[in-house]
Amino acid sequence: MSSKSYRIVYTKKSRLMKTILIVLLLIFFIFLFMQSSFFNCERVVVVGNTWLDTEYVLKNANVPIGNNLFNIDERHIRSRLELLPIVQEVRIEKRLPNTIYIHVQERELTAIVVVNGKFILVDSEGFYIQNVETIREFSDLPLITGLVLEGNLLYGQQIENEALKEALEIVKQIWDRGRIYFNEINISSGENDVVLFTNEGIMVRVGNSENIHEKLVMFEKIYLNLMAEGNLSQLEYINISFAGLPVIR
Repeated sequence: MSSKSYRIVYTKKSRLMKTILIVLLLIFFIFLFMQSSFFNCERVVVVGNTWLDTEYVLKNANVPIGNNLFNIDERHIRSRLELLPIVQEVRIEKRLPNTIYIHVQERELTAIVVVNGKFILVDSEGFYIQNVETIREFSDLPLITGLVLEGNLLYGQQIENEALKEALEIVKQIWDRGRIYFNEINISSGENDVVLFTNEGIMVRVGNSENIHEKLVMFEKIYLNLMAEGNLSQLEYINISFAGLPVIR
């Protein structure tokens, strides 16, 4: 009696089905692993904040500690933090296995504006960031006076005022160098009649931001010459707002 041997023949279709099954099982086990407690959020790190307190950022971010990292919606965290007036941009980074990094980009503090009886911080675009009780800790920032606004300002609101825009443009262009001479910018006469005040209280009329670098050079020549001669205390007024020789009193 002869025995017969049988050989299983694998077709292309059966091999494909086997491969698909293996891949599906692999995906299933990966999914189960991703949902395990190994990826639960245990730590939140805040980076990039200078003025904002870290605990304040964490409180407003309200990251659900203990939840699975893959189930935490970074869009909700980002949208909550971007409601803060001082925050310009937020980026959320998930670092496996259990950490979330919150990258905060704050608005750059550009000036202190006196308005409606308050000291308010603004950025280079005139966005109202926050109030401050004292300006002592912001001594590097220019003080902008003479702004008159109707109605109440809201945190995060951009102040639409042409004179303020001119003042901020002047700050942007020359304040790194000009801060050693000036401490106040007055805009009470409008965008074309901006006045700077030196640390000694000397009034310097600059007009607007046009050719402001050349105006600063002219001011420096006058200021430093009078200082060298010992006559600076007699100087009250400089008008360099127009082309031609400055007016000095």
